[in-house]
Amino acid sequence: MPGTYSQILLHAVFSTKERRPWIEPDVPDRLYPYIGGIVRTEKGSLYSVGGTADHIHLYFRWRTDRAVADLMRAVKAGSSKWVHENCPKLGAFAWQEGYGVFSVVSLCGLDYWANTPLRTEAGRSSSSVEWAWTFPSTVRMTLPMFSRRCRMAWAASASVMGRVL
Repeated sequence: MPGTYSQILLHAVFSTKERRPWIEPDVPDRLYPYIGGIVRTEKGSLYSVGGTADHIHLYFRWRTDRAVADLMRAVKAGSSKWVHENCPKLGAFAWQEGYGVFSVVSLCGLDYWANTPLRTEAGRSSSSVEWAWTFPSTVRMTLPMFSRRCRMAWAASASVMGRVL
């Protein structure tokens, strides 16, 4: 069979330097699409992005011929540059060194992420921060074919995943 087919689905998370709450409420609406553009430029597919004031989660499909480290370097460097150029009051902004990346079982995971409502970060500080996953409309359109088939498969893992995020 000619060519290479892969379905490498990953969940990555990285935080601001010293976990400072630099990602203010008005920033994600502009920053997340920019990060999506970086992932597309690097020939990946960003299915979802979300986070809080001090960290970001990415759910994406990656390619076989490049290391995840290359993508994460591009995302963190490019988004940091974007923040400095577009948010002057965040002059000290920086991402923390490193990141976490975890494999995701299948596209069935999209069902979980798409049906997860806004969440409130609890137990970290007295000021809670809401976050949500953002899906491109093309991904939302494909979700119904996964939902019924995957609901049972993901029922057990959804509670585990909910704690990880």
